[in-house]
Amino acid sequence: MLTSFVKILSLAFLLIQTPQVSAALDFEAVFNEPGLQGAATTTIEDRFLQLLDKAIPGSEVLLNIYGLRMPNIAKALVKAQARGVSIGIILREFDDQNSADSLAILKQGTEGLPAIGKCSFGDCLKVCGFGCSAPAFNHNKFMLFSELSDGTKDVSIHTSNNFWPTERNNFNDFLIIKNNKDLFQSLKKYWLTLRQGHKNPKLPLTIAKNIDLHTFPQRFIRPFSPVKALLKSIKCIPGSTVHLAISRFTDPRAELADDLMDLSKAGCDVKVMIKNDVGLEKVGPISVVGDSPGKKVITKLGHLLYLFPYEEGQNGRPHQEGDPIQNALHSKIILINAPIGNSSVPVKMVVVGTHNLDVPSLKLNNEILLQIQDEKLFNAYNVSVQRLLKNFIELYPRK
Repeated sequence: MLTSFVKILSLAFLLIQTPQVSAALDFEAVFNEPGLQGAATTTIEDRFLQLLDKAIPGSEVLLNIYGLRMPNIAKALVKAQARGVSIGIILREFDDQNSADSLAILKQGTEGLPAIGKCSFGDCLKVCGFGCSAPAFNHNKFMLFSELSDGTKDVSIHTSNNFWPTERNNFNDFLIIKNNKDLFQSLKKYWLTLRQGHKNPKLPLTIAKNIDLHTFPQRFIRPFSPVKALLKSIKCIPGSTVHLAISRFTDPRAELADDLMDLSKAGCDVKVMIKNDVGLEKVGPISVVGDSPGKKVITKLGHLLYLFPYEEGQNGRPHQEGDPIQNALHSKIILINAPIGNSSVPVKMVVVGTHNLDVPSLKLNNEILLQIQDEKLFNAYNVSVQRLLKNFIELYPRK
């Protein structure tokens, strides 16, 4: 009897002392990889439509997207509602025909099917423009699926991809995180708060042991920058890498370029891929010059910078003779393989979302940034980003 008691006590002590291992991340990483020679791909929109087809009657599908310029997706959302899926959409209206046609389908219905209507929380469709729930724009691009026909539940999708035709020419990511109730519920609370036009709710920063969630805008005076804090926490050892594939990096955030150069000098392999974007950042009625990369950023990064082709007609001047072929980098990816914080061994981290390295993303827009520690996810992203970089170097070799 005493022997049995000792065994039970020993087992209890072992359970207390054994560190808890977080569940493996259930994910699918999808990428638009059109290359840099004028091609286009529909990989991301196709995968979204496949998931929408798998949403079961009685389930919820909630979208918070920057805009919709694809009438085919608008029709698919109306059809999903008609078969019993509860559809909720927050989006921005744009002044172009594709946007108008898409919004008309959502508001009026299509092919005899009713418009996106009422939900348990009120109107299912909210057109959210300037100043809706942030000082500037709702720039988020995330989607929530409560349940799919294959039994998958609590699906959160995070993407850099806008649903409009020109994105078919751009490099983008589309991260599907499955069966994660904590992340799903946090983002649903966030979605409902933005739908009501309120400021960001107080969400838990750490969703799970391996997932941190940051929402924006941060406070205008001395805002907290999770990217800066992360870069400052990296320790460089042999083999450490810090690679960025970012759409925008403007001069008001040039201190991050200093941090990246410091990491390079400390021995990390640092590469910064940025889209060449000549344009304006508009803050209400005021236009602020926002060339990306800015002149300070270019100077500070030096050889760390890989400047990708210009995106025609987006955020700047039209394509001019002599510009590279029109494919652009639109992702907001940071990949880290290095010790972070108190860790003495390399941590493989993926940073994704909608957050660019510019002032609107930090202080003015609704944005999301996810920090995820997961080796398999890192490897999936790294394969795609390294393929992109290899393609760039082959087409535009350095002199």
